Amino acid sequence: NTAIQYAAILNGVNIWDLSADFQSNATLKTSDWNHVKLVVKDGQFLAYVNDMITPALYVPQMDGDWESGRIGFDGTAYIANLEVTPEATSGLAGKGYDFSAQDSRYLRNWQVSQPVDFPMGREVVATDLPGENTTWSGITAERLGLVNLSRKLGATPRGDRRLVWLKTTITASKEQVRKLDFGFSDEVWIYLNGQPFYVDKNLYNTPQMKGPRGRCSLENSRLELPLQEGENEILIGVSNFFFGWGVVARLDDVEGLMY
Repeated sequence: NTAIQYAAILNGVNIWDLSADFQSNATLKTSDWNHVKLVVKDGQFLAYVNDMITPALYVPQMDGDWESGRIGFDGTAYIANLEVTPEATSGLAGKGYDFSAQDSRYLRNWQVSQPVDFPMGREVVATDLPGENTTWSGITAERLGLVNLSRKLGATPRGDRRLVWLKTTITASKEQVRKLDFGFSDEVWIYLNGQPFYVDKNLYNTPQMKGPRGRCSLENSRLELPLQEGENEILIGVSNFFFGWGVVARLDDVEGLMY
């Protein structure tokens, strides 16, 4: 499922590891020419490979914040008969719809702290937790429920590691346990109502890599979230040193919950 992949570059960082939903298969020829057509229009992207009728990959909402650009090639290949057709009709008009937008199970509204340096090999301890003087700002999930820290905080300098805190509140009408599908990149430390709850790592090309292939995805983990009656604070430390960073969180049911 990795023959074709789409990933944007935001604030100098390739968010490949936040784009697991934007890849697909394709039928490639080894002894003949492969015919490829790419359509970019109004924030949408379609890639056709050999089949010019059905796209092999469709991206309804590209992540880039640009309005113009260039075409480039990298790697070992022969390129022939290249045509660029501005204003070509494609049937596309405006950004495609994000069907997750109507799914109320996603935790979309968070507060985020300022990132701090967090040297390699360190784990979060009590003194790293945010305090009364921590400055918070709002951040809202983007397409497919992704809390895209790369867009807001930019790239982590090569060789460095940074830590940031996210927090949100769930108000429950009664005590209950909910399942939480949770994706993240690169490492997380979760506190529930002030108590340590979950620690994990999703490090590409290591034994700690989560499926799919170290990408941030709802497939990464499923947690049993014990909620008390009333307000429940979820506090998440997120570290980054590799490509993009962010989280995505979706509850199994929202009856009796407000957030």
